[in-house]
Order: sequence, then C-alpha cells, then structure tokens
Amino acid sequence: MIRIILISFVFIIIYQLGSGQVNECSINNSAFGPGEEIEYIVSYNWGIIWIDAGAVVFKTKEAKVNKKDVLHIIGAGTTFSYWDWFFKMRDIYQTWVDPVDLKPVKYNRNIEDGGYWIKVDYDFDREKNLVYSESERKRQAFRRDTIKITSCTYDVLSIIYYARNINYDNYLVNDTIPVTVIMDNELFNIYFRYKGREKKKVKDFGTFNCIRFGVFLVEGTLFEEGEGMDVWITDDANKIPVLIESPIIVGSIKARVVGIKGNKNPIKSLRKQWRLF
Repeated sequence: MIRIILISFVFIIIYQLGSGQVNECSINNSAFGPGEEIEYIVSYNWGIIWIDAGAVVFKTKEAKVNKKDVLHIIGAGTTFSYWDWFFKMRDIYQTWVDPVDLKPVKYNRNIEDGGYWIKVDYDFDREKNLVYSESERKRQAFRRDTIKITSCTYDVLSIIYYARNINYDNYLVNDTIPVTVIMDNELFNIYFRYKGREKKKVKDFGTFNCIRFGVFLVEGTLFEEGEGMDVWITDDANKIPVLIESPIIVGSIKARVVGIKGNKNPIKSLRKQWRLF
C-alpha cells in the first residue's frame, strides 16, 4: 500500500490521451523549497475496518548535479512492523530537479516489495531530449536503454511537485490538465481532472480549504479502471496533498497527512487544527 502514495499520486492515474494533445509545462516553482518535510499514514480498508499499514515521508533539500544547483526530492515509504508479515515494503524514490521549472535531471528508484526488488536510474539530457536508463530487477538481467522524451517529461516523483504549482484558477470544474510521465522506460500522457474547491476534514490533524482533483486509474493488480481516485491539496500557496482516497480491487486505501514542517508559505488553508507540532 505504501507505493500508492509514492506513485499513485499521479502515475497510476495514467490515461492515454490522443497523440495530438499538447502539454503545457511552463511553471515557476513557488510552492515549496529546501527543508520541507511532509509525512503521511497509509491505511487499508477491507470491510468495515481501517488498518494503518505504513508511513511515507517526502523531503526536499539543496544539492548539485554536474555543478548545477538543484532540488533533491526524496520519497521514502515503509510498512509498519506488524504489517510486514503480510506484505513488507521498503521503497525509496529520489529525483533531482531544476529549482524553477522542476524538470528532472536525475532520478532513482530503489524498491523492495514482498521479496521482489527493482533498481532504476535515469539521467536526463535536456538538450537532446533523451533519458539514459539503467535498470535491474529480481530474476532479470541488468539493462541499459536510451529513451526519447519530450521537453515536458517528468518522472513519477517530480510530477507530484509539478502538480503543486498548477494555477487551478485557470481551469473550470471538470477540465483536464495533461502532462507526460516516464516510468519503466515508457512515456505516458496523463491528466488531472479539476473537481473544484471544498472543505475537507483530515483525521487527527484538522479541516482544510482544499482543491480537489480526480485521477483515472488503469486496470492492474491493485486497481479497476475508472476515475476512482481523489486527491485533496491545500488551497493556498503550498498546495500540499493532505488526503488521497481510492478503491482498489479488494477494499480501499487512504493516505492522510500527519505532519508538515519546513513549508515555504504559511498554511492559510487550515481552518481548524486538532493536532499541534
């Protein structure tokens, strides 16, 4: 369930758009900076019982790649010890992005899920619009690839932070916002569906003014196809995801924020706080 929040924020929302769709990816990051840390609890529901299964932490810090200043974003997830007997997860996703437009220059994925493991490294050549990939999986040989990308291609972690910089005031309810994501050496055209603004209560934290968007799920091992996933982000300058809800093939999952620190802007969307940090 941990990977739900790491890549399902936006990747398992995959939906193939027409090849003529033009992606607009020009942004100027104002939502976050180095030092931000956000923690989530991921819960699983089967029947009438909700079980907290694991935790995910996102961190950002300053770094350099090829002598250039970048933001290093880390997403680390783990199942709680009492859940490990059922399905143990230890996942780390990392991306190094331009501090302004958030386009990635380097990406790393290192996951261990129930005894299965994957290691992936991407190096982005933005001048040639290429990605140089190295990957290795359990019971599979080491592999190198070169993938042609668009100028608006993001990885599964940087796209989360891209979504936090979208100006939703420019969209009407039910409008879709396209962007391109690379995963498993393939490009996917995905979209967010803007669903408007509403108040949302988050367990043990507080009530927020939120922007809500839906995502299109692709049928797979966890999900049935359809727009079943909803994401709520703070309706302020930070646009922090505070709640994700989605049905899965057996039961449903929920990821809720439990800790925020180092935020770049005041959290003006928090109407009533129940928990102090």
